[in-house]
Amino acid sequence: MSQDPRQALIDGALRLVAQGLTAGLSGNLSVATAEGIWITPSGLAYDTLSVEDIVAVSREGTVAPGQRRPSVELSMHLGCYRADHTVLAVVHAHPTSVIALAMLGEGLPCVTDSLAGTLGGAVPCLPYEPSGSTALADQVASAIGAHPAVILASHGLVTAGRTLDAAIDLALLVERTATSYLLARACGTVHELPNEVALARRRFVQERYGQGGSTPK
Repeated sequence: MSQDPRQALIDGALRLVAQGLTAGLSGNLSVATAEGIWITPSGLAYDTLSVEDIVAVSREGTVAPGQRRPSVELSMHLGCYRADHTVLAVVHAHPTSVIALAMLGEGLPCVTDSLAGTLGGAVPCLPYEPSGSTALADQVASAIGAHPAVILASHGLVTAGRTLDAAIDLALLVERTATSYLLARACGTVHELPNEVALARRRFVQERYGQGGSTPK
């Protein structure tokens, strides 16, 4: 990731589009630093962004004058950071298969080893609240500590991580799993992994996967 959080957000936004996790003007991303929160602006195409377009916000939500207007989901991002201090990046996207589940008002069961190893359980679907609303922000903040990926009914996906790359990777995992899940469900019965198995796989990944240390949330 770029050392400049503003460039990192632009690179991350372009990655979201390239990997089919969002399109057009939809979605938003933010990162937390020692100086405060950096978030993408409202209503600007990702491929037109410059570092000057990225908005700096205090942890209390104050936007200094002279900047772009921040994403309408600013309060949701701030709520995630307040709810879980290990979260350093938040991604809100609108991937196709997750949207299908959101339209059904359904979460994503823990149906693959990869999802179990990453989350240790299912991705819940939160009840519908209007985008940009305080109710939506409060709902996501209440869930994000226990569930770093949540589906928003009739809306989209929110993921959180200790790095921006981790939050984007999680969004991609959820979308790909959702695609496979819907395809399998159309063909027959889908078998969800038992809770104890999912938790054991999560512990295995935390303790043994990679080159040492715990896996990013």
